[in-house]
Amino acid sequence: MNASRRTLLFGAAAVLLTPAARATLGEDLASVQADALRLGAARRANANSTPQVQVQVLKLPGGGHIRQFATPEGRVFAVAWNTPAKPRLDTLLGTHFAAYAEGGRQAQAQRAGVSHTARIAQGDLVVESTAHLNAHVGRAWLKSLWPAGLGIDALR
Repeated sequence: MNASRRTLLFGAAAVLLTPAARATLGEDLASVQADALRLGAARRANANSTPQVQVQVLKLPGGGHIRQFATPEGRVFAVAWNTPAKPRLDTLLGTHFAAYAEGGRQAQAQRAGVSHTARIAQGDLVVESTAHLNAHVGRAWLKSLWPAGLGIDALR
């Protein structure tokens, strides 16, 4: 095997074996840059960051943005999105996605039909979302990590 093929093979293996990095709800904020690269997004710190809350914004190439809110220690306690297509909630919610899915099943059982607005509170997780044609807006947070004294309007 020549050197260029070996380099290509090792490069492909590294990509395939590397787990998808993401700043996920309840996890560390240090992976936001990896998210930006994976999504082809521009990353910036938000001017609304405070000593109590770090806000990172990923501006998506197809339009829209994802905001990640973290404690001063770097734990993501909330995410918010405003995107033309529904974001990958399994990626944004991480290990909390199962609670979201279960809450969705329960809500659907109680109220059949199509809903463009949803609020799911399942254990520690709260997700609010609205969907219209080419407009998906939502936010999700963990009650246990929510900074004391912070109002819900901070998720803008």
